[in-house]
Amino acid sequence: DRDRCKDVLHSRYLVLDDCRAGMARPLTLDVKLGTETYEVDAPRAKRRREGAKYPPQRTLGCRVVGLRGREKRPHNEKRSQSAEAQPPRMVAFDKRWGYSLRSRDALEAGLREFYLDAASPTQLAHFADRLDALLAIFRAPNDLVFVGSSLLFVYDADDPAAVDLRLIDFAHVRREARADTGCIVGLETL
Repeated sequence: DRDRCKDVLHSRYLVLDDCRAGMARPLTLDVKLGTETYEVDAPRAKRRREGAKYPPQRTLGCRVVGLRGREKRPHNEKRSQSAEAQPPRMVAFDKRWGYSLRSRDALEAGLREFYLDAASPTQLAHFADRLDALLAIFRAPNDLVFVGSSLLFVYDADDPAAVDLRLIDFAHVRREARADTGCIVGLETL
């Protein structure tokens, strides 16, 4: 029906995409970006509560919200040939685990959990290039400040060509006459 199609064409939609589609063994990492996790007009109690959740976010500019990666196997562990043939189990780490990464060194170790030996050099280079591109965008003069946005890292442990990095969660973007230094700090840390 033509009238219905006109309504559809003149409407706004939020389009969702599954970044993991087509991947055999996708590994995902969700990193909250920025030094602030509350709106500028948030009540003082909310600011205190948010700041107390993960104080290192003020200096690191990011925190791990969740991770789905491969089970870590000790290098010295004796395994049967049939166990060696099995791919590692997939494991998940939630935001409580992310809150435990309280220093730059701990964050780096947490990121190693995600990459382990599964990420290919091509995938790592892709992540580095995308992070550099995002950093250039945030450093360029603009008037957008992102509060509570995240970076979603995705790669396939079985396919070196399957990799994606996206900036997600735009519910709290505001216009201000300043650079988004909080996101810049987080991108520099990553």
